[in-house]
Amino acid sequence: MLSALLWMGLVLAEQDGTYGLNCAERCDCSHADGCHPTTGHCRCLPGWSGIHCDSVCTEGRWGPNCSLPCYCKNGASCSPDDGICECAPGFRGTTCQRICSPGFYGHRCSQTCPQCVHSSGPCHHITGLCDCLPGFTGALCNEVCPSGRFGKNCAGICTCTNNGTCNPIDRSCQCYPGWIGSDCSQPCPPVHWGPNCIHTCNCHNGAFCSAYDGECKCTPGWTGLYCTQRCPLGFYGKDCALICRCQNGADCDHISGQCTCRTGFMGKHCEQKCPAGTYGYGCRQICDCLNNSTCDHITGTCYCSPGRKGARCDQAGVIIVGNLNSLSRTSTALPTDSYQIGAIAGIIILVLVVLFLLALFIIYRHKQKGKESSMPAVTYTPAMRVMNADYAISETLPHSSGGNANSHYFTNPSYHTLTQCATSPHVNNRDRMTIAKSKNNQLFVNLKNVNPGKRGPVVDYTGTLPADWKHGGYLNELGKSPHFPTFTSIFVF
Repeated sequence: MLSALLWMGLVLAEQDGTYGLNCAERCDCSHADGCHPTTGHCRCLPGWSGIHCDSVCTEGRWGPNCSLPCYCKNGASCSPDDGICECAPGFRGTTCQRICSPGFYGHRCSQTCPQCVHSSGPCHHITGLCDCLPGFTGALCNEVCPSGRFGKNCAGICTCTNNGTCNPIDRSCQCYPGWIGSDCSQPCPPVHWGPNCIHTCNCHNGAFCSAYDGECKCTPGWTGLYCTQRCPLGFYGKDCALICRCQNGADCDHISGQCTCRTGFMGKHCEQKCPAGTYGYGCRQICDCLNNSTCDHITGTCYCSPGRKGARCDQAGVIIVGNLNSLSRTSTALPTDSYQIGAIAGIIILVLVVLFLLALFIIYRHKQKGKESSMPAVTYTPAMRVMNADYAISETLPHSSGGNANSHYFTNPSYHTLTQCATSPHVNNRDRMTIAKSKNNQLFVNLKNVNPGKRGPVVDYTGTLPADWKHGGYLNELGKSPHFPTFTSIFVF
């Protein structure tokens, strides 16, 4: 009877969550299947533990009072109730020992991979990201590594310098024009330029050649595409940007801008005339002017004071009274006027000399024509035989009343000359004279065509000798050579 009552008490205690004497104590359990009716200890459900069954099984344990071990892998969690493995994303299997099938990823391998471009395969089985090849990045592996990075996941750092381009795959450097070397740290050798320094410079006069594009950077004083031209007139220096300040026609150095003064000037910009008493190039020559005369700063010419003259103004001269504004003005104008007057005088003298020579030539020609008109016409005819070698005056030439009584002709064995010792008489055209001189032989002389009114009449005469004069031995009698004929000449003036 007593045992029956006790059993009924235990049943009632289990049913209403009480325990102890007369089931007066209440069980204090959270995740339990009641408590012990006598002691009140909680009977925990599988996966729970602790006095009050309020603690979940620790990792790797499951079952009643967490007494059983879990066998899940790859980070999978074990169900504390039944020990079933809950796989991490990207894994599958009873114990999660396998990764997702290719083309799938994520929780329970339920998601499909995207279309990767430059990747080594499908997407990652856990994250779903594309597995990019070295040198590429991005969700789809369609982006090149950023500048300065290379390799897998663009994790490497490039070492290219001087703007060289780094190959994102193997880190090799593509050098900027003008540079060479594995890291592009070496400039092109002199007079070379361009990619890999393959071009040759063409710059002149010390110009700097750009290793990038071959452009010539001219030194001061030079310009042009290849620096072969001097600065334009009036400019000098770098890029020919400076303006020359030289004065009085001085030359400006195209490099330094230094002025080279003309004769008679000095100073940094050739703005000063030579000091008094000096002249010439560089003002290095000393004037030799006396008596307070001024010296031309260019030529050294002395400009004399009034009352002085000479190259050195060392001679006394006539003072010209006039309106002279100043000595310098008169002195400056004097040489120019003197030169002009001298030039004009020289031209006038030259013209007079030419006119004089022309007049002389005309007079000479006139006289020559007069002489030509008075020359006699002489003909010779072998027609006489000469027996005597002595000269003899044969007779006086007949003449008119107005003639000259001193006209004679002479005879000798070889020459018979009729000459006029004085001015020839005027003979009438109608007169014809025949002069006969005979001594064993006859000489006939005819005068005709004597024009009146002329100073020298023209004589036309004929001397006649016998036809056998060469064979008679006449010349042998005179001791003459037979090769020379005897002739008669008559000249009338």
